[in-house]
Amino acid sequence: MPKDPSDKITAVKEIFVCSGAAKATEDEIARYTNTSISLLQDIKISQQHKDTLKSFADFLMNRNV
Repeated sequence: MPKDPSDKITAVKEIFVCSGAAKATEDEIARYTNTSISLLQDIKISQQHKDTLKSFADFLMNRNV
């Protein structure tokens, strides 16, 4: 294994973005998040707990990794 694999990492990231895989992944994450938030309304827990879970989902959707 190379000591500095940064060139390989950069190349793979570029392929991931240029192929549309990054956008497709983001779209699926958003779809699953929106579905889970919709289903959350049917769960019998307090509105405060629902709000906490929704805030957590929003945090996960907006973070940069």
